[in-house]
This record gives sequence, C-alpha cells and structure tokens, in this order.
Amino acid sequence: LLLATTTSSTVNDNTTEQTAFTYSLAGGSLSTGNAVRIKGIIKSWNLDHSTTGSSQNTTIRFKYGATTVSTNTFTSVSSASANALRGSFEFVLIANGATNSQVSGTVLYAAQGITTPITNSYIINVANANGSASIDSTVAQDIVITGQVSVDDTDNNGFTIDEIVVELL
Repeated sequence: LLLATTTSSTVNDNTTEQTAFTYSLAGGSLSTGNAVRIKGIIKSWNLDHSTTGSSQNTTIRFKYGATTVSTNTFTSVSSASANALRGSFEFVLIANGATNSQVSGTVLYAAQGITTPITNSYIINVANANGSASIDSTVAQDIVITGQVSVDDTDNNGFTIDEIVVELL
C-alpha cells in the first residue's frame, strides 16, 4: 500500500479541466514488470441540466507524467437530471516490459444515489478506457486524476472524490 486517504477533492461547475488528485510515484517503482492500482469512491456526482435543458458531460482523465492514458466521459440524458450519483473507479498502470513503456486500464461505475428517488432513465453507467504511455519511469512521475464538465452554469455539476487507495502491485 502506497497511500490511503480520506481527503475529499471536488471538481466543480467549471468547463476548465481541474485536478482532483495527484500522486507522485517514486522513480523505479514500475520497473519493467510492476503495476500501480488506484481505487476511489466518487460521491456527490451531479449531471444536472435544469438550467440549460440539454445533455451535459463529466469527463474524468487519468494521466501518467504528461500523458493522458485514459479518458472517460459520462453523459446525462437530455430530458432529465442525474443528481446524487455515487460511483467508484479503478485505474491500473502497468509497466510493459521496459522502463519507458506503460499500458493502462480504467473502469468507472456510476449509479443513482440511494437517497434520491429514481425518476429518470439515468440509473447506471459504466465507462472504461485503455491507453498507453512512453514515459521514463526511472524518475518520479505524477499520476493525476482530472475532471471537467461540459457546461458552466449554476446546476452544481461536478463530483467529489472521497476516498482513494494507491497500491503497488
């Protein structure tokens, strides 16, 4: 276990990409055959568009060094709001046989919150993405999670990551 944190981080109602989490992975950690896994809980995830009346997206990106290795987008339906979603994610970055070659995989889940009645068709979403990077892992590199919403309005779109675990495998 490299890190376990309950510090909350929020990506708010803003169309600018915002950093939600950063972990500096020590140089040499991945080597040529190791992996890093990051798991987290997403709470207070809103895709509300009662102001705009159109679909809205939340994009979550996972980066290693300066390379985006995974992009996941959730879209609300255009006729309803998806408030009080809860979710989780799992991101894995794997050394691909060399210190300058990595592959990644990400799975995100989102479901309507238990405390909110389900009044629309936005119940469960699953997003997954795979990627690769050619980053020098012999020196420290940041693993960064960012978020971005598609519409900047007053609907309180965005999400909060509440718990994160970082593991070296």
